[in-house]
Amino acid sequence: MSELKNQISQFIDTKAKVYQDISLAIHAKPEVSDFEYFASQTLSEQLKKEGFEIELPAAGHRTGFAATYKSNKPGPTVVFLAEYDALAGLGHGCGHNVFGATSSLAGAALKKCRGSNWWRSTCIWYAWRRGWTKWKCQRFFCEEGIFKRCGFCLMRASRLRARRWIKYA
Repeated sequence: MSELKNQISQFIDTKAKVYQDISLAIHAKPEVSDFEYFASQTLSEQLKKEGFEIELPAAGHRTGFAATYKSNKPGPTVVFLAEYDALAGLGHGCGHNVFGATSSLAGAALKKCRGSNWWRSTCIWYAWRRGWTKWKCQRFFCEEGIFKRCGFCLMRASRLRARRWIKYA
């Protein structure tokens, strides 16, 4: 396990500058929910470079995307949820530019484990989580059945009110 941890750490150290630059670029160009064209394109293009298949748009949202990597091994599907929208009049004071970039890096780092005996996942989904407003993205993901495919979800956020949308799962 320590060898695997070292591989993941080395991958993150190698890629950290790339994802930091993405975060700063998204911060410099704030886009409110439903209009995150630059952020969506920037993150999805980077994940495509990491070997993920991209679905854009996803779950009925024009700026949402899913990035999938199939390991062709039995096991749970891992879902990373991320935000990258800005707040109207505030910009990225919310830190969503960081959430989008770090969640993308985490998904790419976990993909690095694909050859290990530790990780036997059928596929990794990177799924966006768009906008705090009325938690509509989580609801649409549930309605589209995306969470039925996952073994577990990981999300980076400053706070979480899951009870607002968990009823849809």
